[in-house]
This record gives sequence, C-alpha cells and structure tokens, in this order.
Amino acid sequence: MILMFIAYPVFGMDMSVKCALPIAVSKAFIEVVGADTIVFIDLTTDEKNSAGWFSVPPDQANPETFSQYISQSSCRSVKIGDTINLKNSAAQSTLIDLNSWLKGPGAPGIAILPIVNTDKYDHPEKITGFVHIKVLQVQVQGERVGVICKVENLI
Repeated sequence: MILMFIAYPVFGMDMSVKCALPIAVSKAFIEVVGADTIVFIDLTTDEKNSAGWFSVPPDQANPETFSQYISQSSCRSVKIGDTINLKNSAAQSTLIDLNSWLKGPGAPGIAILPIVNTDKYDHPEKITGFVHIKVLQVQVQGERVGVICKVENLI
C-alpha cells in the first residue's frame, strides 16, 4: 500500500516519523542546497557520498531490507536521536524497486529522509533531522546512480 509515503510526515507523540524511504542524507550536503532546489542524491558506491541506504536496528542494512522498506512491508518509525545502520551500496535491485515505487499507480513520489552528520555510509549513525523531498527520477544505471529530487523543506 503506497499511502505510507504520503506527502507530509505523521509525527507521533515522541516526534517520530511514521515512515521514510531507506535513504539517509548528509547534513553538510542538505544544508548547502536548501528548499526548492533540484538535487541529485548520489547512491554510487564511493568512499564519501551525499547519501546512503539505511536500516533501523535490529534490521540488517542490506538490499533485501531496503526493498522491504520501499514496498512498505516492514517500515519502521524513526525520530531525531535514533541510531540507524548506514550502508554504502549501489544495489541495482533496490534502485529498481525504488523506481517501481515512483512509477506505481497513485505514487506521490514524496518522502521524508533522515539527515545524518556524516558523508561515509558504512556504520551506525544518529539522526539529526529530516528532509521532505519529492522524487522526480531514479537513475538506475550508469556511472552515477541515485535519485533526482526536489528538496521541499527541512523538518
């Protein structure tokens, strides 16, 4: 059911976000771009990146978990201060699932991503904030893979 990724976050009493795509973005990257900006969130496997995949413990940070989150079969709430597991991976299967989500019937293409204070995505890290984005396109193949999106606002 695609409705879990609906336009604006649903905050719990503890300010948790009900659901987010399994992509975390770098605080340094997102602070530079600001709202109403079209950006490329790079998910290519590099030593340093603007973003990476994440899972919520105790879930493992792997393509199967990321695909489950995208299909919303096991999406978890997260909030500022929570620790998430980061993974630097250009897993094509996960990018294909993300592209299918974007092109699915009734898909709003809107998501909330956690912000982390790192540019390396191979370790646990605390969430420092959230960014509201509209996914415009998923770059599944090529030298650089990732997501072209419009930054709506920081939360």
